[in-house]
Amino acid sequence: MRGDGDMPMTGLKDGKLIGTDGELLAKIAERLGLEIEPRQMEWSGAIQATKQGQVDLMLGSMGWTEERTKVFTMTDPIYYFATTLLQKKENNFTTFADMKGHTIGTVTGFTPIPEMKTIPGITEVKLYDTSDAVIRDIVAGRLDIGVLDPTLVEYALLQNPDWGLHQLPLTPEPDTYPIMSTKYYSIISVWPENKELYEAVNAEVQKALKVLPYKVVKG
Repeated sequence: MRGDGDMPMTGLKDGKLIGTDGELLAKIAERLGLEIEPRQMEWSGAIQATKQGQVDLMLGSMGWTEERTKVFTMTDPIYYFATTLLQKKENNFTTFADMKGHTIGTVTGFTPIPEMKTIPGITEVKLYDTSDAVIRDIVAGRLDIGVLDPTLVEYALLQNPDWGLHQLPLTPEPDTYPIMSTKYYSIISVWPENKELYEAVNAEVQKALKVLPYKVVKG
């Protein structure tokens, strides 16, 4: 499998998967009698590795998109999240119009990139290898706005209040920016050639959702 090492979704501790996504997969593997061989990779490299069958599974707050269904086999959603804007506390950017005249950054391969490049008036769309690099540039003043996984950002901000950053929800404009205005459904992506593995893993995801105190609905 592959995990990107971004907590609180996935991480490695003493050779074992931790985090929300990681511990769920560990429990699924235990129930299926399978052994996990974690391989941490950067996001763009992990996508290619899963496409080519070099790894069997990919996870770590990976969002469902129709385009990705043409390449991967995806489980039912584990949870969902919306787009937020990471920025310095002295700023309060919450709309697409607020981005005019500013630089905006995210990680190579992330879902919102095509739409980010169409937002009028943006000074530059910067792409990075890791979420850490995005955050560092915002702290240093080299980047104005970051679009990252909200759970990862909140986890980092709680541990580093001295950064002087906060994230605010983006006001949706679904007619113009349907991807950035939607709720992303986080899934586990499976190498498409391994249908048996997908069916087994997805069945366990469905079982896990049944015992949660809420219901995840696509829409």
